[in-house]
Amino acid sequence: MLYSKFPFRGGESIVFKCGRDKRLTAGVSKKAVSLGRASIEGAKIKRTLMKTTIALIAHNQKKTELLNWAKVHREELVKHELIGTSNTSKLLNDMLELDVKAFGHGPSGGDILLAAKMLQHEVDKVIFFIDAETPHGHEHDIQTLIRTAVINNVPIALNRATADLVILETPKEV
Repeated sequence: MLYSKFPFRGGESIVFKCGRDKRLTAGVSKKAVSLGRASIEGAKIKRTLMKTTIALIAHNQKKTELLNWAKVHREELVKHELIGTSNTSKLLNDMLELDVKAFGHGPSGGDILLAAKMLQHEVDKVIFFIDAETPHGHEHDIQTLIRTAVINNVPIALNRATADLVILETPKEV
């Protein structure tokens, strides 16, 4: 494993780590601890630079549509870290053999958990096939999720047309 540490603002350091799997990760260490060797104890790894994390969610009436969309884009989806609400992730894993990690049931706080992941910069894109014709008891959670994506500049697709654009978007250099 290789480490590189570069001074950053306010006594912090940016730490880059390349593991055995050749994936490059980066993080910010608030306390640069040196005991004769480089240490990243306490470093908070924020990003895996090789893969983006995409959240896949669908209301019950839109799960078939998301499944069909994911089938078309399966080749691209497998290149990314995938997360989803419990029922959506189970459907995609069972039907398309994708590795979608579940994080909670939408109406039981899953939408809020996803919003929290966005605030922690753990999600790069959201594909959320919403059913706008059916009222949902957790509508305020859905609005919080959408608002969080907008405020934090996280691309969010709410239908198939925008999902096609979001999945094909290439990351820009910062």
